[in-house]
Amino acid sequence: MSNYFSKVIFDKVSIFTAIKVIISNLLWPLVVIVGLTVAFSGDFTWAMRVTIGIGIMLVLIILTLLVTLIVFPISIRTEDKKQEFYSKSSADRGKDVGEYISGWI
Repeated sequence: MSNYFSKVIFDKVSIFTAIKVIISNLLWPLVVIVGLTVAFSGDFTWAMRVTIGIGIMLVLIILTLLVTLIVFPISIRTEDKKQEFYSKSSADRGKDVGEYISGWI
């Protein structure tokens, strides 16, 4: 597990690539959720609506990233999968982590 932390979580390229992939996978659900929130948020001003929308986006992105980072190591339990994963470049490891949860969205 410590190898996973050093190769993915503490590696800037891997983690930023994973975040970028997660944001691109969440784009349409975020647009729908935030759009509906902004459109139907009652008596709030536009500034408050936008603030609520950005807050919802950030919370969903952070939760998705955390779930992905926690669940992904389960998928690489065997030694063959671990070696294959760790032999990839930092950007490819981040892409694999970011795309892991895309089927759930």
